[in-house]
Amino acid sequence: YWKDTKRSGLIFCIINLIFVLLKFCEYSAVTLFCSLLLLFLGTSYAFITLAKLRGQPHPFESRWNSTDFNIPPELMERHVQTGLRIREIIRLKVRDLMYWKENSESIKACVVCFVLRLIGNLISGLVLVYLLFLVAFIWPLVYQQKKVEIDSLLQKLIDFSKSKFDQLMDKLPPSIKQKLE
Repeated sequence: YWKDTKRSGLIFCIINLIFVLLKFCEYSAVTLFCSLLLLFLGTSYAFITLAKLRGQPHPFESRWNSTDFNIPPELMERHVQTGLRIREIIRLKVRDLMYWKENSESIKACVVCFVLRLIGNLISGLVLVYLLFLVAFIWPLVYQQKKVEIDSLLQKLIDFSKSKFDQLMDKLPPSIKQKLE
């Protein structure tokens, strides 16, 4: 994204505007979509009418007729296959977690779900989606600029969590430890 800062900034502003309208102005997604569509239709009508009054050709016709919006079937099939592979990977992982094939993985999933549940109780779904967008939008640039510091902090966090997990495992009775391993 950040190679073209104008385009990135425009996308960022549009999504921030949509969030503000949905969250604080209490628009529904349908109302927002229809309002934007009406705005685009009204603007295009004004441009077409102005062009006709001036005796100019249709301003959009040549551009839209020469643009090919078709998605090649091979590309579409590749994306569908990728989606199906991702769905299958998720299904197998959830199955393994539900069958408790690896107890430690299932316990980790329980902890993650519990933490996400707590976060969900504190913050609304729309705000969580916005925060995820914000992190996903800004993270590549921040990581590119601060790669060494982020990698070292992440390694420290991993080492710390492993040491705490090992301490917790040492406190468990041997019979429970065997079942978890």
